[in-house]
Amino acid sequence: VITVNSTVGLRAIDLQRPVIALGEAIYDIAGVTFMEALDQFWDGARAPDAALADALLRALAATLHVRGGYYARDGLDAAAAGMIYRLHHGLVNQPLPEVVRGDVLQVQN
Repeated sequence: VITVNSTVGLRAIDLQRPVIALGEAIYDIAGVTFMEALDQFWDGARAPDAALADALLRALAATLHVRGGYYARDGLDAAAAGMIYRLHHGLVNQPLPEVVRGDVLQVQN
């Protein structure tokens, strides 16, 4: 997958597909994305290191992402609840305790 810095790159990493990021991307890391020139990507790209990709995706999910969506009321409600939870508990850009423990976060209404 060739991208600038899109979340498509993250999805491709999750699916163990070779990725080259042509712009600045939070996931543009040696071992995760192809770090050589674009013309070398066609024959030289490999799948991301599975353990490194998994660690990256878990770190991003635990610190930056809030579950939810923008196209349905349920998704908006879940995203708003997740953002409120992080803000209220001072967990912006911090791992959620539930994630660190391996529990699923259940936001109470």
